[in-house]
Amino acid sequence: VVDSTNYVLKAGDSFAFKSTLLHAFRNPGAERCQILWVNTTKPSEVRDGA
Repeated sequence: VVDSTNYVLKAGDSFAFKSTLLHAFRNPGAERCQILWVNTTKPSEVRDGA
């Protein structure tokens, strides 16, 4: 769910959204799932030594 909209992802899918939006993850299936969640900043927002 991103900003009150449900999205169904399948194996191999990817997505991107502004992290300031309300978001959540849920696995409705019986099988175990694996997710790689990566957050980044814009290059202009990176600080030295951060």
